Amino acid sequence: MGVHQVESVADFQAKVIAAGSKLVVVDFFANWCGPCRQIAPVYEELSNTYPNAVFLKVNVDNLDEVSSQFGVSAMPTFIFLRSGAKLGQVRGANREALEQMLQQHANAPAGQAGDAAAAAA
Repeated sequence: MGVHQVESVADFQAKVIAAGSKLVVVDFFANWCGPCRQIAPVYEELSNTYPNAVFLKVNVDNLDEVSSQFGVSAMPTFIFLRSGAKLGQVRGANREALEQMLQQHANAPAGQAGDAAAAAA
């Protein structure tokens, strides 16, 4: 499905609304951030591995309003949403943590993410 580069606050809101109960993963990044550039190909790869999730990229320097909404203070930060509600986050270019969070939430039906996490434990 690929990664969508968010261009505006309205674009971000529209993508989250259109996703409905699908998992939405948001990569908050900056062009000057080395770790962001290192994890970018991994994020792209994961978007193909999890086609039922929506993968977005938000440049914090261009869309401060969106990054502030989620309290993003370090890059990269990955926020996981379902139906507009925050499920969790991963700070830093940590492939293992990113994959673990995806596995935990990607296939859980809406409202069942907590149950899936408990079953996996």
